[in-house]
Amino acid sequence: MWRPGGSRTSNFLASASTIVAAALLIGLSQANPLAVLSELPDPPCSATSNRTGTFVDLHSLIRKGHDDNYLVSGYDYNSNFTLNICAPVLSSDNLDFHALSDAHNISAFYQKGGITYSLGRASSTPKFRGRKLILEYTGGSLCPKLDSNGAPVDGKDNEDGYRKGALLSFTCDRELIGPARVSFVGQQNECSYWFDVRTSSACATVKQQPLGPVAIFGIIFLVALLVYFIGGCFYQRTVLHARGWRQVPHWQTWLGALNFIWVRRLLFPARWFSFRRPG
Repeated sequence: MWRPGGSRTSNFLASASTIVAAALLIGLSQANPLAVLSELPDPPCSATSNRTGTFVDLHSLIRKGHDDNYLVSGYDYNSNFTLNICAPVLSSDNLDFHALSDAHNISAFYQKGGITYSLGRASSTPKFRGRKLILEYTGGSLCPKLDSNGAPVDGKDNEDGYRKGALLSFTCDRELIGPARVSFVGQQNECSYWFDVRTSSACATVKQQPLGPVAIFGIIFLVALLVYFIGGCFYQRTVLHARGWRQVPHWQTWLGALNFIWVRRLLFPARWFSFRRPG
């Protein structure tokens, strides 16, 4: 039955479907599954440089179990430091930290004048600052009060709530024997402390993908298959003016395969519906 405006409606739907197919084809052809995977969050204690794409994994530097903490000499500071990387120091629950009620999750500390000072809580998120890889610990003991000359006052804490912190700077050293060598660089107003960590773990490495090679190949194959079908339908419809099943690329081949499967099902129904009863 003829309807007024039917041809216009069909032409509009055909044009709309063509535009949608073209948009999908362009989007899928430009899709990069590997790029999507590379944008996934980094694992704990690792970082990827947004500038160079360099990936560094520091997980092997974590001291745990029966390992010992990193012991760092303070030289002229007259105090030694104890710290861990990306994790709390080992056996710190029995320590009483100055101006800190919660002694859990402490990653660095030192003792001076019979008092234990925390340099911050554990952090497992290193980051790149330019080309330099750093790890920050914050939330330690209260910083000392400063006098009019900006010098720390012994035995008095600041009243503004500023707390001690530590900054670890990592340097790639492939010739170093051992996991890491930690050195004390300096401090400012007994509030901020800097350490240099030389290790081969700070050298660039290959980022482990959460998906295996089979899964990555499957994603690439699925994208290629969608591009094949959508692009083929777009070509068949716009160039060859095909309609119905003839829009499917190589529709004769797919139709023959379906007919073959249907014939086998009719000739050998027992193989399609056979089952064994539990003995």
